[in-house]
Amino acid sequence: MSTPSRWTIVFAALSVALACFCVAQWRREALLRAELTEVGGQVAVTEKKAFDAAKLADTYAAEIRTLESRVTELKKSEALLKSEALKTTTSLRKAEAGLLQAKADLGAAHDAIARQNDSIRKQNAVIAEQNDAIRRQNEAFKKVVDDRNEVVRLLNERTEMLNKLNAEKAPK
Repeated sequence: MSTPSRWTIVFAALSVALACFCVAQWRREALLRAELTEVGGQVAVTEKKAFDAAKLADTYAAEIRTLESRVTELKKSEALLKSEALKTTTSLRKAEAGLLQAKADLGAAHDAIARQNDSIRKQNAVIAEQNDAIRRQNEAFKKVVDDRNEVVRLLNERTEMLNKLNAEKAPK
């Protein structure tokens, strides 16, 4: 049994390194997917809060119309509702700002994923080129070995012929 060549060991080591890199990349992508899921959940909660705040603002507007018919309680109720409407609007603006920030963060995450995918595609192309080069080298090596075997066969034939000639000439 022959020992593996130096190149076989190198290529095996490179294959193992590539597999390790793929596993690490897969784990990074899994963590990123988990973060994206978490951000998606936060966006949904923020959107629900914004919807509830808008619904609450509509409810307050209806109450304002009802309270306008009550002249005696108008000033007290109006001041209270304005204060609550201001708080609601502030909450709504904060929720909208949070939603915009979450969307911006999600866009940045998508950009990062796109860059990673491009990088992986480039690395795969380089590896494919390396594999082609290795395949060509193996074919060239096989041809050199076949040529060497042919030369050795011819040398053996000529040596046998020379030995026969020498054997024929020797007894004379």
